[in-house]
Amino acid sequence: MQMFRRILATTLAVILFAPGTWAQQIHVIDKGALDHAVQHRVSQDQADREALRSFLSDPTVRRVAAKAGLSTERAEAALSTLQGDDLR
Repeated sequence: MQMFRRILATTLAVILFAPGTWAQQIHVIDKGALDHAVQHRVSQDQADREALRSFLSDPTVRRVAAKAGLSTERAEAALSTLQGDDLR
């Protein structure tokens, strides 16, 4: 009975602690590369928003939008909500 308890305790300890140890060792991408990718994406999104703001502030675009009954002010306000593919 004593041997059974030892084997059971050892098995439970391995099952409980091993996954955490393995998870700490596996890295798909290092932190620096991830930080760089995120910063690049943020910079690209800001550049895309600025290009769209510049486009919407063009007098010709404003005139055409007004003739079509569209509000460039609403479009400019919506720019901050766009992300990813919608923004591109």
